[in-house]
Amino acid sequence: MPPLRLLVVLFLPLSLAAQIEIHVSPTGRDTADGTLRSPVATLERAAALVRVARERRPEAAVTVSLAPGDYPVLDTLALTAADSGTAAA
Repeated sequence: MPPLRLLVVLFLPLSLAAQIEIHVSPTGRDTADGTLRSPVATLERAAALVRVARERRPEAAVTVSLAPGDYPVLDTLALTAADSGTAAA
């Protein structure tokens, strides 16, 4: 196997492991886990999952992906510094 291909094979899983993606959809459920197949329904739940992900894996980049649609916010959505990204992310 050529050296470059070997490096890609060895390091690709590491780069994928350092990423967390939380999916939100108007048709999702807030009891879901936020995966592509099981999205959450609200921005509030997505923010809560971001906080949990950052506590468990602070080195991982966290992305929230919103499916097209309307997201009614029934209460104030308060984001804090804990919800913010980092210079490395």
